[in-house]
Amino acid sequence: MPHLNTKFVTLGSIITLLSGCDLYGGPNDGSQANAGCLLEHNPNGGEYRVLMVQQHNGEWNFPGGAYRWREAPTKTAERETQEETGVAVSAIELVRTFDNGFQLFKCEPKGNKQPNPEDSIEVLNARWVNPSLIPAVQWRFPYQRAWLMNYLNEHSTDTQKPAAQADVQQPKLQSN
Repeated sequence: MPHLNTKFVTLGSIITLLSGCDLYGGPNDGSQANAGCLLEHNPNGGEYRVLMVQQHNGEWNFPGGAYRWREAPTKTAERETQEETGVAVSAIELVRTFDNGFQLFKCEPKGNKQPNPEDSIEVLNARWVNPSLIPAVQWRFPYQRAWLMNYLNEHSTDTQKPAAQADVQQPKLQSN
């Protein structure tokens, strides 16, 4: 009865495949989350900057995005940051989980720090910017700017803190 054995093998394969399926997109325990990177830069003691991406609508935010199925948040942050900025990074530590579940990791570049976005569909450009120069109304999520300014004031040395600037100034877009 070879025909009967084939049916059981096929049925067994289907059951095995289905048992590993996650029909709801993954656990909601933080093991999968949209994520991004906070990359800080203070070249030779100069102006303090953070790597930011600008969307086509003109809004700025941290590099990051949506997770892939069964992808750890650190890997999401690293992959999305490289896609959006062209800078390869290593996620070092989780610094914040926002109310919407977005996880922000402190990241460090692996080599070249020069932004060169690979994803021109989502991102208009990527730049090292003094975050205090981007008005809150130009942030994709304005509450993230408020959080970032508080975070930087609490965690940076005096030489690293961004200068307090009025919200009417335009950001200095620097390449390095």
